[in-house]
Amino acid sequence: MSTRQPIASRSRPTLAGLGAGLILLSHSVLVLAVEPASRATVASASAAVAPTPATPARLSPREPREAPRPVNEGATAPEQASFVVRVIEASRAEASVDARLEDMRRELKPFDGRFNRFALVSEATFALASQASREIALPGGAQFILQFLGLQMGKVQRVRYQATMPGGKTTRSVAAGARTLDAIQNGEKLTIVSTLVR
Repeated sequence: MSTRQPIASRSRPTLAGLGAGLILLSHSVLVLAVEPASRATVASASAAVAPTPATPARLSPREPREAPRPVNEGATAPEQASFVVRVIEASRAEASVDARLEDMRRELKPFDGRFNRFALVSEATFALASQASREIALPGGAQFILQFLGLQMGKVQRVRYQATMPGGKTTRSVAAGARTLDAIQNGEKLTIVSTLVR
């Protein structure tokens, strides 16, 4: 009589053991955490397949975000210059100087003798950006046009501008605080344009 056991019956313990091993493997993390007593058994069963837990990375403090830079940072400011333009009428009437021209009495001295009376017609104070211009009305319907050309650097900063008037145009380079005079004949009278660079 053969004592050979059926294949199914012989393999049952093996399958049962394999099933138990699978269960242990699938729950190895839980067993290690919850059941310290069975740590050795579980470790030996899962040593070949269980990955070593990764060392948690250190959390670094959050770096402050860089503040947004202004759009125009580093941009140079546009060139600008200020002017005071006076229009003066000189005539051969009774000698007098307008009280508003008292600070210019010395500059008007060269005209004395031919013209005795000096009256302020208009005064304009304004600033111009580079290449901008300003028109100023003169007696008789003419125009005086002042165009700021830019700053000229050096030991003394100078202002370059172009003056256009009846009879032509001229370009000047003047330091701040200086005054120029332009004389335009207007019949028997003289129109004097005083340009002060501030």
